[in-house]
Amino acid sequence: MMIGKESWDFVDAQGIETHLAATTDTAVELPREWHVFGPFTPVDTSLCEAEKLEATAVLRKLGSIPDELVIGGEPRKAKSMSLAGDTLDLEALFGGRQEGQQAFAFAQLELSQESELTFGAGTEWWMQWWIDGEAVYDSLKKEGGGLWVPTCRDHVFCRRLKAGTHLLAVWLVSAAKGGLLKEQDGWRLKAAIMSQEEALSMSRFPDSWEFLPDTDEIHPPNKSNNHAVAFNVDRCLTDETIECEFRKGHTSGNFGIILGAQDSDQYYYVQVPWHGQLARARGVWAAISKTDGSGYVRNLALQLMPNVPCAIRDWMSLKVQRSGNCIQMWLNGVKGPCVTDTTYGAGRVGIAGFSTFQVRNLRIDGKRVDGPPWPGGDKRVRPWFHIEPDLDLGDVQASVGLCKIDGEILAAVKIGRNTSVHSASTKWTTYSYSSRDSGRSWQRRAGSSKGKMGFTPGEGAAIPGFPLQVAPGTIRAWLWNQDTQTIVHSDSTDKAVTWSESKSCIHNGDWRDFREEHDWWGLNWVEKLKDGTMLVTLHCGHSNTYNTIKDKTAMTWPGFHTESWTSLSGDGGMSWSAPRPNDFAASRPDEPGAHPNIDMVEPTVAQLPSGRIVLLARPCASPFMWQTHSDDGGKTWSMACYAPFTGAGFPNLVCTQSGYLVVAKRGPGLTLAISTDGGVNWDQGTMIDHQGAFNGRMVEVEPDVVLVVYPEAMDDKRPAYVRAQLIRITTDGPVPVRPQSAGECSLVGGSA
Repeated sequence: MMIGKESWDFVDAQGIETHLAATTDTAVELPREWHVFGPFTPVDTSLCEAEKLEATAVLRKLGSIPDELVIGGEPRKAKSMSLAGDTLDLEALFGGRQEGQQAFAFAQLELSQESELTFGAGTEWWMQWWIDGEAVYDSLKKEGGGLWVPTCRDHVFCRRLKAGTHLLAVWLVSAAKGGLLKEQDGWRLKAAIMSQEEALSMSRFPDSWEFLPDTDEIHPPNKSNNHAVAFNVDRCLTDETIECEFRKGHTSGNFGIILGAQDSDQYYYVQVPWHGQLARARGVWAAISKTDGSGYVRNLALQLMPNVPCAIRDWMSLKVQRSGNCIQMWLNGVKGPCVTDTTYGAGRVGIAGFSTFQVRNLRIDGKRVDGPPWPGGDKRVRPWFHIEPDLDLGDVQASVGLCKIDGEILAAVKIGRNTSVHSASTKWTTYSYSSRDSGRSWQRRAGSSKGKMGFTPGEGAAIPGFPLQVAPGTIRAWLWNQDTQTIVHSDSTDKAVTWSESKSCIHNGDWRDFREEHDWWGLNWVEKLKDGTMLVTLHCGHSNTYNTIKDKTAMTWPGFHTESWTSLSGDGGMSWSAPRPNDFAASRPDEPGAHPNIDMVEPTVAQLPSGRIVLLARPCASPFMWQTHSDDGGKTWSMACYAPFTGAGFPNLVCTQSGYLVVAKRGPGLTLAISTDGGVNWDQGTMIDHQGAFNGRMVEVEPDVVLVVYPEAMDDKRPAYVRAQLIRITTDGPVPVRPQSAGECSLVGGSA
């Protein structure tokens, strides 16, 4: 695709080249005169599914603009309204608005010849476009209104129409009063038909990018779970300097500059990652990374940037410079990481990112050299595969459990349809799977619709909680029961096909502080130590201000605060000791300068060959993860300190047969960080999947080979699978292990 006088190669989240739909030379404008009906009784904006609302059936029957529109038994006469530039001001027309109010705008479009038209539109919440009684575009499936002031560029779609008269209808639903920006307080429709020149200059690509040369801005799609890459293919450069400004539109994602690209899977990537954790911590990280054809993004340097604010919607400057083999970056004028690497010489440059953001004032300079033609297409290796590829079972998957028993790997996958992995109200079916070849191929064993969010034991063929083998042929799982405020357990003797009725464990010692002084808490991890002792990690939280802390001088943050605890069991997890804090300072409040740690959540542990137990915990408000250890079997813990990296999204820690510590965490993307000296030092981390992957489960399936299972990010273009990877852990970092069956399950009915 030509942008200005240069060619760009666009690759979407699935690695498919996408191109702008062809347009005719016919100059067609959107009708100026519209007939608007409303307002109608509000609908629930959280459940705004067009096909389930009455208006869908009404719009399908209309062949012309009605004199009166009846929705929900409410008749409304048409109000005439003219486009003011590209705007219909509905709030001015109706004298205000309420959340969920409905309105319908109609117009007639006259075409002298068959044309391929590019429509652009925006509104502060939700709209659905209809042409000749057919729904052609639904902004709900593209996240409705975004974080920006609505424009005609927010939602762009193409439609080929024959010569003649066509009925246009726009169904609109308003958001709550107020918004992220003052300009969004008004309920308006922005709309236009793009000419061929405008459409090409915008270069709107499905699942790719939008270029605006007149403002020097670049817009990726307004979607929170989209990953897009674009390469400038006309120039092969060395000694490059790339500068731009960018801003984030979501609390999770990343943006970066590509240089030295040999193809779509081999290049340097200078990125600025962020996620919700960093937004709370007000921290900005910068990374210089490279892809090496393995499908992974390996961090050469990862650094917290001082004196650089992290705020959504604020424009930030990024400068990347390569001189010889030295790569340097600056963020808001602050010098960031600097690395020397000889992997790639001259190559192409580009931009890439995950989630919503904007880029402007992109400037590319460097020494142009002769190089091989750009190979084109998508060359990226994908080391992941799907445990369950059958979409007939449902189009949304989430992983819920992973364990080993007698050399067999068991997994559970929760499957629903047209829903969210975070929805607790949706009916799910949970299927159990087994693998006898270390996770290379899988067999579906059984399925049950009784499983609930939270992995309730005894309700279906799922692996609930955190399962471990406790005896030959027996696995036991544990979770926290919020109703009884106790740890409960359930057993299976048929490899997770059926489970016993859940029973409360015995709680020894004083658990009153947990139950009485904390707003919420939960069980995060269960580990079987070398001596057979069971160790459970717990986290608990306080909302708003931290009022229950005994030491009122402790540091506090606004929002919510969390603590991390450990309990032990010597009888296979049937009874548990009184919980102890996972921080020496918290366990010894009388020590000078010791304060309870109120920033640790989602702790995970692993035991080293020496017997030491290492714990990593996601922070609540810090930019760094917390790290501590125990040398007496989890009875006491060292002073918690910062790990050298950020992390979020239910971290998972394992120790391999060779003593390598491996943590799977979120930031940047789904990242594995490795320590070869028991957690004293860590590598810079390797991103094994993009930012939308999260909450992975990990287990060692062969010596120094781990299986990682995690859900995909969801968007409106594709279903959300559970992904799995087999990864060999080495001193040089993680290396993907190719599945023998190309990632496809061999599915059999019933018990395997």
